[in-house]
Amino acid sequence: MRSQAHPDEPRRPPDLRLVPAALAAWAVVLLGIGLGPAAGLCVTLLAALAAFATRRRPWAPVVLAAAGSAAAAGLVVTAHTLLLVQHPLREPAERGAAATLRVAVRDDPRPVRASAYGATPAAASQVVVPAVVEHGEVGDGRWSAGGRVLLIAPVADWAGLLPGQAVTADGLLAPAARGDLTVAVLRVRGPPRAVAPPPWWQDAAGGLRSGLRDAAAVVLPPAQAGLLPGLAVGDTSGLTAEVDADFRAAGLTHLLAVSGEKARQTHVLPDHMMRATGEDRATTFWGSRGRRFKSCRPDGRRAASSVTGMSPFRSV
Repeated sequence: MRSQAHPDEPRRPPDLRLVPAALAAWAVVLLGIGLGPAAGLCVTLLAALAAFATRRRPWAPVVLAAAGSAAAAGLVVTAHTLLLVQHPLREPAERGAAATLRVAVRDDPRPVRASAYGATPAAASQVVVPAVVEHGEVGDGRWSAGGRVLLIAPVADWAGLLPGQAVTADGLLAPAARGDLTVAVLRVRGPPRAVAPPPWWQDAAGGLRSGLRDAAAVVLPPAQAGLLPGLAVGDTSGLTAEVDADFRAAGLTHLLAVSGEKARQTHVLPDHMMRATGEDRATTFWGSRGRRFKSCRPDGRRAASSVTGMSPFRSV
């Protein structure tokens, strides 16, 4: 356990030396994504020049950290945006061409509901499926290339897909409206074809989430049964249209996302139970975190939030 500070000991001011570096990196990434590879390259060169010009100044360490972070972030974002603008799907998406794509699902399909003001909440008829392209066909052209795409597909045939599954989709391309690294949108026609099985860890995560949904449906009314998995593990597939509309109207949809704060809260109770029962804290803690991480989907975003939520338990 860490020793407690004496109450009369003066509090140290926060160490903010890395804040300029973090802000510089984020600013360069946003600039590169928003304005393209040319802007990212220019900022990278300017950051390198700033680092060189101030290398012997008294405040050089802070500037070097910020400039170095900006230059590194600029190189990465320039490379990614350059691949984005040269992707073979960009031009066909601009003219709305028909395409057949072989993709790997990146995340759970998310339902799309009507959001018009005053509209009565209704069940979703479509889902948005984030995916990564493996190869595709547009007209007579065939190619193999990566890149992120969004599939807008019928809910009946696509809602049950798991991350990691490879599928073939037919539809019409459209430009990506999001300001990120998404290459194109595919408005899918028909069910998925040549569906591959998911990886075993994603299959296990899907089983845990399905078990939670089934258990909640047995003991809770429909609205609460759909909400519980969303609050616990970020599974919003069972949310009723009314509950989803209420959360959006109140601006509380972040409560249905996996975050470090939520991970921290979900382990406060097990920690107190360990203290009360005398159980081995490390074994119980890592077991509960492993089960939660698996049920929240084992990807990079959830791994980061799981590590973020670990801070109160560093003494385990």
